Order: sequence, then structure tokens, then C-alpha cells
Amino acid sequence: MADEVYSRVGAAIRSRRDSIGLTQSSLAGMTGLKRTSITNIESGGQAILLHQLIEVARALGTDVAELLSDAEGIAPPPRAADTAGPGASELLERMERAGKATK
Repeated sequence: MADEVYSRVGAAIRSRRDSIGLTQSSLAGMTGLKRTSITNIESGGQAILLHQLIEVARALGTDVAELLSDAEGIAPPPRAADTAGPGASELLERMERAGKATK
């Protein structure tokens, strides 16, 4: 099951990268990953860590939820703000705004 998930996420990354005209080398340079890692992630041969997925999504001009929804058969996870307790929504929104300000 995990191998299939990594393959689908990798395919979504490759599709998005191709659609915006980035090479694997360019994506690697934008994310700090090695080009060989990008190759392996896109082929499903290497697991992608959450912080790497966030960086890849940013470099591709999208977000993690969009990449996951693009991966066939994988629905994006519910937003933490939708399932968290009182006050968490405001905190998460502030964190998201702060993250976008640092791009």
C-alpha cells in the first residue's frame, strides 16, 4: 500500500513539474534536494518526507493538499483547522499567513 501511495504522489509531482516546464535539476535546486532524489521520488522508489513534500509543493507553485488530490485515489487530508479544537483554527491561519510571508 505505501509503495503505491509513494508512486502516485511521485507521479503527481512529475506531472505538475512537467506542466510548468521545470526540469528535475531545476526543482532540485529550488528545494535543496539532489536531482537523483527527485528522480527516485517521482518514480516512487524513494519515500518523500513531509518537510520535503512541503518544499516541493512550494517550488511547484502549489500546496501539499493539491498534490495529494492530484495523486489518483488519494484524497487530501482534512485541514487541521477543520478538525482541531477551539482556538486552533485562528492559530493555524496565522501560521499559514506567516509561512506565505516568508516565501
